[in-house]
This record gives sequence, structure tokens and C-alpha cells, in this order.
Amino acid sequence: KIRLFYFAPSWDAIRTPTLYSTVSGCAGLGLLHGHSAWIADTPEAFAAGIATLIADPGRRRQIAQAAYHHAVRNFDWQAIGEKQRALLRAQ
Repeated sequence: KIRLFYFAPSWDAIRTPTLYSTVSGCAGLGLLHGHSAWIADTPEAFAAGIATLIADPGRRRQIAQAAYHHAVRNFDWQAIGEKQRALLRAQ
């Protein structure tokens, strides 16, 4: 099981997260292949995905934008705090 996340150093400013993972590596994160992540299970599939995204800057930008919004919506501190407060109120 591999989880490989790379976010550019100024991720919030430039909004270009790049995410590659295996199916099991991103299980439960709500990511969609070709929409908010590039998901592949073999080295050949990873290589083909990289080649695809290098050749298609528009698609690369769309995935980066969707990944950014997914990360902010689900994993930034404000989103995490709201989920935590909801859990505490439910008890």
C-alpha cells in the first residue's frame, strides 16, 4: 500500500498540487482518478499517466484545480475543525 503525496512548496499560493497514488493508497480519501488525482497500480500505468499529463497541460491544470479544492474542502484546518466540532456536539 503506497500513499505518495507531493504538494508544491507554495501550494496554497500557486494551487498546483500533484497527486499520484495506488487505488489502495488513496482508499477512503474521496479522490477520483482523472479528476482530483492520478491513480495507478503498476509502474507502467504510472508512466503512462505521467506521459498523458505531460502531453495535456489543460487536463493537468484541471486535475490540479480539482485536487486543490478537494484538499481544502476536506483537509485544511478549518474543515478539520468543523468536522471535529460536529463530532463533539453529537456526543
